[in-house]
Amino acid sequence: MTTDPKDFDGVILNLPVLLILSRLITENTYDQQTIEFFVDKVLLPVFKAQ
Repeated sequence: MTTDPKDFDGVILNLPVLLILSRLITENTYDQQTIEFFVDKVLLPVFKAQ
């Protein structure tokens, strides 16, 4: 199944950035596990959908 990113609501498209900003605001540092989570579970699925 392919999803056209043009059909995504703006909130959905901004979600990865909002999650990362939220994490930056609430915590002082990123560990390797957190970075891998964002890349593997948030950013890559968004990019693959494009």
